[in-house]
Amino acid sequence: MIELIKKSMEPVSQTFGMMVHRQSDAAGHPSVVFANATTLLKVTVDWRELRPFITIADRHATDAADADGIRSRTEAPRTVFDVDDILLARMPVPTAPGPVGKMIGPGGEESAALLLSEYALALKVYAGDVLSGDFQIFDKLRTIVNQRERNIRKKRHGPS
Repeated sequence: MIELIKKSMEPVSQTFGMMVHRQSDAAGHPSVVFANATTLLKVTVDWRELRPFITIADRHATDAADADGIRSRTEAPRTVFDVDDILLARMPVPTAPGPVGKMIGPGGEESAALLLSEYALALKVYAGDVLSGDFQIFDKLRTIVNQRERNIRKKRHGPS
């Protein structure tokens, strides 16, 4: 599955000079972290959820040594985001259907490869700036994610 992830993401890795930084073939969650001079991109295929999880991060403001993945440093603002948030913020919905929200179909690895390829194309079109080290959209994404977290807390605990 690791090789399938690498192959499916080649349009991104080749265009943006991303090399394999780390990989894991953990049961049910194979993942590859790609990196260039500015950006980390973690691609995980979750066979239990039947979908890929892809996160993108500012390499210089991120703790990439974490064995579980990439995460924002605790003293810094959030610098790791689900690529779905970028795509939802930028894709002209509904005229441009994309990979967001899709699940891996019954074709198993072949279906996963197709979905990852769809993500790779969407990332090239809608997140090329981020993959090249321009993180201006992160301010907007922080606002989106923080609001979503507030809404979740409000649902769990009622209005404050």
